[in-house]
Amino acid sequence: MTIPPGPLSPADFADLFTDSPSHEPWPSDELVAEVETELGYRLPAAFVQVSRVANGGMLRRTVITVEDGEDVAVDYLAAIGRSPEDSLLGDLGTAFWIEEWGYPPVGVCVGLTVWGGHVTYWLDYTDCGPDGEPRVVEIDQELGYRTRLVAPDFVSFIRGLRVDPEG
Repeated sequence: MTIPPGPLSPADFADLFTDSPSHEPWPSDELVAEVETELGYRLPAAFVQVSRVANGGMLRRTVITVEDGEDVAVDYLAAIGRSPEDSLLGDLGTAFWIEEWGYPPVGVCVGLTVWGGHVTYWLDYTDCGPDGEPRVVEIDQELGYRTRLVAPDFVSFIRGLRVDPEG
């Protein structure tokens, strides 16, 4: 696996994705710019770097500890693009979660759980503005859109993910 330049090191990618990587093409600089313009947010360099290794897909390192010490599951990262349907601008992307399910418009939905419920992971630009370095938060629709801090930035998010010891 060739790691494109960016803030993450090759070690940060070890066991990150399953053996079934996304079939989405790596996003070009032009596509990244188009997606950022349409979303209204600058994507973190680390998110773009990860997308150029696997543009969306199922994670192998799925467990991360949130601010209250609970371990939670992040199963999937969204692709940069308009397809598949759950990419950033896809039919089930960020706009879907805000418009159809009433999620707070804090930024960009980049991750999901697949076990059920509507627990999503967001790049939260509330404190940094659309061009800043967003924090990563978990928003749980079934718990009244409870928001918990997962990581202060996307680099810390990727480095905080670990393989579930229970499989």
